[in-house]
Amino acid sequence: MEERRFAFVKNLPIDFQPLECPPKRVLGTLFEHAFTAAGLPEEGRYLQFNLAITPPLNDKAPDQIGRCSRFAKYRDYSPNEIRRVAPALDPASSAIWVEWNRTKLKIVGIVDFGTSWHEAMLGTGFVYSAPQCLLTRVTRQGLIKVYHSGTHIASLIDGQIAGWGRKYVGALTSYVADSTKGMAGNFTRPTINRKRELPEAEAFEKISLWNTYAGIANLMSARGHGGALIIAPCDSGELSGVLRMKYKMDSDRLRSSYISFVNQHHKLIDLDSATRKRPPASMKRVRDLVRQLLLDRADFDELCGNMARAIKWVADLAGCDGAIMLSRELHLRGFGVEIRAELNDSIKVFESVDDRLGKLDALDVEQFGMRHRSAIKLVSQCPDLLILVVSQDGPVSAVWSPTKGHIHVSKNVDLVGLTTTN
Repeated sequence: MEERRFAFVKNLPIDFQPLECPPKRVLGTLFEHAFTAAGLPEEGRYLQFNLAITPPLNDKAPDQIGRCSRFAKYRDYSPNEIRRVAPALDPASSAIWVEWNRTKLKIVGIVDFGTSWHEAMLGTGFVYSAPQCLLTRVTRQGLIKVYHSGTHIASLIDGQIAGWGRKYVGALTSYVADSTKGMAGNFTRPTINRKRELPEAEAFEKISLWNTYAGIANLMSARGHGGALIIAPCDSGELSGVLRMKYKMDSDRLRSSYISFVNQHHKLIDLDSATRKRPPASMKRVRDLVRQLLLDRADFDELCGNMARAIKWVADLAGCDGAIMLSRELHLRGFGVEIRAELNDSIKVFESVDDRLGKLDALDVEQFGMRHRSAIKLVSQCPDLLILVVSQDGPVSAVWSPTKGHIHVSKNVDLVGLTTTN
């Protein structure tokens, strides 16, 4: 499979090449049966599964899809057959293999495409291989996503069709930009060919920070904890009157992992620039550069692992009742946070339907559960905060104050990891 770095796209790439897809009627059957199977509980639980959809292939399936294992005899494509096969597969790494022709669909085997793509979408993986096929993912009842060679092209979310890409959250984007500016003194940015490499380095810093926030929220969601991630300004002393922190701390484990990871990436950029700018004059110099590149790449891979472990470590703290608090620059302030704020009655609350276009709907705070109401109350008192609220059944919401007197709530935020092509 094709290896890519820093997963995910928000726009279709310029060189995007559509794969051959089933006829409209066959495609309708595909999604209808997947939706039906997702709505039928199996032993009291709703299924999560993937469907890898291809035209008829030779006995030896191409490596671009993954490790394909074909059944001795195909099975009819139906909700009941999906329900029989799905419990045997890990939704993070495997799929039911479905072949189509002009008139019908059939289940022909199973596919193992590894966990790298799943981890990259969560924001906890940094090198990934996406299955090069039409892929349908069912992650909960009422949520079906369709991917085309690793690119998200459409979703069905609780009866509503959503287009490709991700739901834009302007507040998180601005938080990321401000945070990387605040940490600029900790970064060792490229020194060779700065005019060309510096913009890439700065973009990488922002993308990696976004993925850090996304990874924590997504892991909280994936593990069924529920909870809230409070992202606060570096000086959060004024919050003592509106919250109680059971387990106060000041850990820089996440921050130091992030900075080391980013700096090693910048070192690799410099080494690549040095090689291209001054071609080696001797075989010894070639060997030295190759050896250094391999050592630096090994260090980078190790730091990728350290970064993922630090993200998971923070996310696991949601297993304790209460919210997690991070500073914008990734200092862990504590966990088990109890929000005690009261709602500022002068505040107006809106749902951010489309943050990019500024489309808003008025909201009644009482329509929300306790976690969302607590987050709204806290932001009404402390407008510099951004809070990611994770429902116990999975969806993530963002709560923030873009202007004085206003609070925005963005529901069903899809915090996928990003790619340097964004």
